[in-house]
Amino acid sequence: MAWPAPYKNGTIPVSALGLIPASLTDPGTLKIIGKQYLHKAALADLKLMATAFQKQFGKALTVTQGYRPLGKPSDKTATDQPATQWAAWNWYEEHGSPIAAKPGTSNHGLALAVDLGAGVNVAGSAEHNWVVKNGPQWGWKWGAVPSEPWHVEHLSTTQVYKAPAKKTTLKAPAKTIAFTWKQIQKAINAHGYKPALAADNKPGPKTLAGIKWFQKEYGLAQDGIVGTATQAHLFPELKRGQRNAMVLFAKQILKADGYRGFVMNNAYGIGLARAVAKFKKANKIADKSGNELGVPFWKKAIK
Repeated sequence: MAWPAPYKNGTIPVSALGLIPASLTDPGTLKIIGKQYLHKAALADLKLMATAFQKQFGKALTVTQGYRPLGKPSDKTATDQPATQWAAWNWYEEHGSPIAAKPGTSNHGLALAVDLGAGVNVAGSAEHNWVVKNGPQWGWKWGAVPSEPWHVEHLSTTQVYKAPAKKTTLKAPAKTIAFTWKQIQKAINAHGYKPALAADNKPGPKTLAGIKWFQKEYGLAQDGIVGTATQAHLFPELKRGQRNAMVLFAKQILKADGYRGFVMNNAYGIGLARAVAKFKKANKIADKSGNELGVPFWKKAIK
C-alpha cells in the first residue's frame, strides 16, 4: 500500500512505535541484534497473545524480528546487525528460498508483522498450530507467506501512521463515533477503570481521564478522542472461546434484560452464544460482518 506523508514503508521513526519487551525477543537464525519495535496497537495485541502462549506452553513467545526499516541496497547481510529490508532481501538472495519481500513492500516495514520463534517457526509443531488457530482472536494471522511458518501479520494492515498531532490541553473528551457518552463510560468501567466513571452521559475531565487510561492500556494515542481505533478496542468483536472482561460485561447486560442459560464468568461459551442470538433476533440486529457479538450488539445492548 502507498503511505501518505510523512511516513512510507520502512521509514517510520521508532519514536512512533512501541518497544517490544526484551523478554519477548530472540536473535533467531539471522542473529538480529538491537531493540525490536512494532505498531503500538499491534504490540498490545501481541502481549495478550504472548500471555496466553506462556500459559499454554510454559515458555515465552519470542519475536526474532518486528519492524524492519528500509535500509539501502548495499546492506548485504542481515546477520549480526539490526536487519533492514534490503539486508533481508540480499541475505535470502544469497541463501535461497524462502524469499524476503521486495524492499519497500514488506509488512515488516509497516510495523505490522513479526517473525516468531519458540517453536512457532517450525511448521506443523504444536506451537505453530496453536498460533494459527488462536492468533486471530488477538488480531494476528498466519498464512500471508505459507513458506514461512514463523511470519504472522496483524489484521490491521490498513493502519495508517500520521504525523504526531500538536499537543493541546483538553478539558473534555471528544468522539467521532455513534456511541453515546453513557455507553462509552459504561464500557470503560467494564474494562476495569477505577474509580468507576459515573454513567451520566456527560463528558468531562473524569471521562477524559478514563479514555486516556484506556488508550494507554491498549497502546493507542492518548488524545482523549474516541475514534474508530479506540472504538475497536472499547467495543470489541467477540466470539466463542474468548475470555475477557467484555464477555462478562455482555453477560451482565443480557442477564439484566432477562436472558439466562450461561454461567456468570468471563468465558464465551455456547450458553452466551445462544443468548446473544436470541437478543439479536428480538432486536432485529443484522451483523453483516458475521460476528457473533460486535458493534451492532453493543449499540443496542448498552443502555
